Amino acid sequence: MKAADVETRFRAILKEKAGDDVEPEPRLAWEAFLEFAKLSITCGSQSFLFECGRSQYGDNTYDVHFVRVYWLGGAYDTWAERADCSFSYAIPPDSEIDGITKTVEVSYVLQKGVARLKSDPQLIDTVDRFAAEVGDLSELWRVLSPHKPKVTVWIEH
Repeated sequence: MKAADVETRFRAILKEKAGDDVEPEPRLAWEAFLEFAKLSITCGSQSFLFECGRSQYGDNTYDVHFVRVYWLGGAYDTWAERADCSFSYAIPPDSEIDGITKTVEVSYVLQKGVARLKSDPQLIDTVDRFAAEVGDLSELWRVLSPHKPKVTVWIEH
């Protein structure tokens, strides 16, 4: 897929899997994100990040964030674009959520000649490894389910 098509494709998958591309349910957005992450983007390299935990700004929020960053350009002009989902929950401290903190980042460098493939087996393996490192999130979703998050889904060009 071309970088110009990322937003349309990501939002379509969110709508299909999570029912909404503006304020998706977080667990379903995560599942949609993993499906989207396996789609090839014509770019130089990519990274995937999942993080959850207390906000570093001391504002009594708990954040869940996952992002796909892909690098475009050439030898002299390189820039990053990203597909990003962020969920912020207003949860007081000393809650059972405080014990759930995680950060996982995995990078993928495109192999020469792979950019034109619709399905890149190495990318799929990278995303599967990323999902395995993030692990089972059922406890996270269980604890967060009674709370309504502030949702941000955006594509940075």
